[in-house]
Amino acid sequence: MLLDFVASHPDWQAKGLFCMLPAAKAGHAFFGDKGIDGQQTEWRFKKVRFLAQQGFELCIHTLWHAKLNRYSDAVVQEQLARGAMAIDSAVPGYRVRGFALPYGLWPKHRALAIQGAWYDKGSTRVVRYQHDAVLEVSGGPARSPFDPAFDPTSLPRVPLQGGTTLTATLDQMDKPGAWARYVSDGNPKTVAKP
Repeated sequence: MLLDFVASHPDWQAKGLFCMLPAAKAGHAFFGDKGIDGQQTEWRFKKVRFLAQQGFELCIHTLWHAKLNRYSDAVVQEQLARGAMAIDSAVPGYRVRGFALPYGLWPKHRALAIQGAWYDKGSTRVVRYQHDAVLEVSGGPARSPFDPAFDPTSLPRVPLQGGTTLTATLDQMDKPGAWARYVSDGNPKTVAKP
């Protein structure tokens, strides 16, 4: 749908973030696998490559949507490093810049959500990861990157289940004294402040 919209509106660009669960069950691993819901295994990597080729961003969401606050530091790092490895297996050399916290739960040591390393016995190498952004599960609109309070390692999100959360958020932003809604003029060289 998004690509059809962009094709008929050339002034728009296709932008989006797709957070991967490479080892999830029930057809959610790289958008389906093993015949679940009509998915075919041979489509898995093709879909991930297609997203990257279209300019969409790929991010980690752990291997199977793990509640990271329940696990040791070693398991947390394995979840994130293997997530990066899985994306790299579909799109070699891709630099994963973001990580979305499953359920919004941080690991016991929050710094491991941002960077860490894991030793892969199979390849006998250390796999390192470093995220520019960590996405919370909710929290409303993010601050502008030019706001001194902006923190890319703790970015809120507006969930879009059925559009109701987005509509409520936009309505809230329009109320006097509420958040100031910022609309870009489209010129990346212009920085506007309220």
